Amino acid sequence: MAKLITNSTPKADGFRMPGEFEEQKQIFMIWPERTDNWRAGAKPAQKTFANVAAAISEFEPVTMCVSAAQYEHAKAMLPAGVRIVEMSSNDAWCRDMGPSFLINDKGETRACDWTFNAWGGLVDGLYFPWDKDDQIASKICELEQIDSYRTDDFVLEGGSFHVDGEGTLITTEMCLLSKGRNPHLTKAQIEQKQLPFMPVHSASALVEARLPILRLILLLEIIAHRIGIALDNTRNDEQQRPEKDKNALQKPQHERARKIFLKALEQISEFDFFPSADAVGKHPKEPVLQRTRKNEHSDKRKCG
Repeated sequence: MAKLITNSTPKADGFRMPGEFEEQKQIFMIWPERTDNWRAGAKPAQKTFANVAAAISEFEPVTMCVSAAQYEHAKAMLPAGVRIVEMSSNDAWCRDMGPSFLINDKGETRACDWTFNAWGGLVDGLYFPWDKDDQIASKICELEQIDSYRTDDFVLEGGSFHVDGEGTLITTEMCLLSKGRNPHLTKAQIEQKQLPFMPVHSASALVEARLPILRLILLLEIIAHRIGIALDNTRNDEQQRPEKDKNALQKPQHERARKIFLKALEQISEFDFFPSADAVGKHPKEPVLQRTRKNEHSDKRKCG
């Protein structure tokens, strides 16, 4: 039986959260079925989720969590290689409501079970109730026999932050400082909450960007991709060097990925984010990205 750890933290126990690019054992997904969130009876979403699961299953195991009402339908749509587990939920975003896994140097695995309240609870949450969603993380941990840490006084979605596995965390104030999540906590208090549970060396990347984290991450990935191309070109140049020099330059793949991540983070810090005209307190409908060249405040480029 999986154990709930209540008298310690991941950092104190020597666990860390692996980087997004590190090797993973399997993927968990949740079958969509809400007709208020998903159009056309959720049929297009179900087709898309089935296609995504099939694509991922070619490279690593996939587990699809499905309600009892949708079990036979999901079984008919999913390929045989996808494991189907009956599990009730309120919606389908496993990255946000599921566990955030942790590892240590001994190869052991644990998880963080964040409090989930449908992205804002009764203040500005997407739906009510969300109690089944808040149980997803503990159910997955029980299924996989993984011990976990629970944060009952701290609301956080697993998709609201990005880590490199070596102490760097990126997130946004839009998510963590919203009135519907942690109104009783200041920015400094949230950083102190994150440090022992991620764990990270610094949460200073709590970006003052008023846009959803997924758009920020998308921008980060685009920049990282471009930097990656540049690093690939550099690596091609290195192939012309003597063998002894090439051996000295070789690094594990995850170190190269971390280098890309950090360079992208440096570049993203040069951007200022401004919401388009909208009512105060609402998510910007069309966030506009402005990049100001250093020491040239009069010369700006805008892209929507």
